[in-house]
Amino acid sequence: FKLTGAWADKIRLKDNPKAAKRICIVAGSHLTYDQSISSSKFGLCLPSPDGRVLLVVPWLNRIIAGTTEKTYD
Repeated sequence: FKLTGAWADKIRLKDNPKAAKRICIVAGSHLTYDQSISSSKFGLCLPSPDGRVLLVVPWLNRIIAGTTEKTYD
């Protein structure tokens, strides 16, 4: 049984109030492109020097390119 999504830590705390936080919620800016611009079936995720994450990921016949910008508590 795996928990996913932004609420996963809250669900885990209901089961174990002493559970450590494991999820970091972030927001960012993303652009989508037609998948024809790349033949790759693999994504790329890179940390940037300023702490953000840069990503390029194929998704549903599109390519998502973007970055995280803001951490939410």
